[in-house]
Amino acid sequence: MKKPWFSVMSDKVLHYLTSIENMENGIEDLKTLGAQIIYLADLIERLIDRNRYILHQHTDIKDIVQKLGDHLVDPVVNKAFLDLSNREEFWLELASHRLYSLLLRRGPFKNEQIELKGIREVSEMYKDVIDFKSPFTATHTTGVKQCAMELSSVFGFTAFELELIAIAADFHDIGKLVIPNEILEKQGKLTDEEFAIIKSHTYYTYYVLNAIGGLERIVDIASYHHEKLNGKGYPFKCTSDEIGIGARIMTVADIFTAVAEDRPYRKGMDKDGIYRVFQKNIESHAVDPKMVELLFDDYDRIKESVMKKQAEARAYYQNRFMQI
Repeated sequence: MKKPWFSVMSDKVLHYLTSIENMENGIEDLKTLGAQIIYLADLIERLIDRNRYILHQHTDIKDIVQKLGDHLVDPVVNKAFLDLSNREEFWLELASHRLYSLLLRRGPFKNEQIELKGIREVSEMYKDVIDFKSPFTATHTTGVKQCAMELSSVFGFTAFELELIAIAADFHDIGKLVIPNEILEKQGKLTDEEFAIIKSHTYYTYYVLNAIGGLERIVDIASYHHEKLNGKGYPFKCTSDEIGIGARIMTVADIFTAVAEDRPYRKGMDKDGIYRVFQKNIESHAVDPKMVELLFDDYDRIKESVMKKQAEARAYYQNRFMQI
């Protein structure tokens, strides 16, 4: 499904691994030009050895690009790169640890103002990107989102606040995009080293969202879902007075969805098993008992609502992506 601001890029991204000889139109077509630029940029990125100083390898990379056949990369794009890459600045910025901030300042949407409806459409797109990273997580964010929406509605949130919760839920696991699939899909208990990597995902969720102006009200809600009221959560070790109502709801929704759904190493728990998990968390002062009470006061309806949304997400994933 095409989304605003991204629809003009979709064809370029679709064909970024297509050689020029297999493109339908020539380089004069802007879609072809864009796809070819990404094609070459992707190749260059893969040629860079991040363990070597960039100016000790840039000549070798340029030589490889210069020898690419015209059937792979159009000469127009090849020449543009070779001209640009004569400057050391180009390579130093490409290898800079500040690359993310450099791109933020130069991005085409840096001054774009998006209304709440537009942010919601973008967040829904990222929800699918996050979940569809692995078949084992294909419905997780959908479940967290639906559970958080149900709990927030019962709690009495306004329509505007419910929109913020929905967006925060869509984004809450965006940091998992940096987690290797072999960890996400591991059968069995994680090692200490693997769990340390998993724990980084909420930091990266915070890091990404906090870099975007206007999302301040959803950053903590999305990023604090593994924080605990007793100060023993991660990655910020927040205390109870630092964790707002939205984040407390998101934590309960995330725990519920995680233990209720099937994972590579276990089957989803039933109501009694889920209740025991929450009781342990309440006893250790990890979660807000009021939010847990909201869940179990209307458990059957909320569970059915979550399962319905997850079934829709699973069907969409299987019909659109499992066939590829």
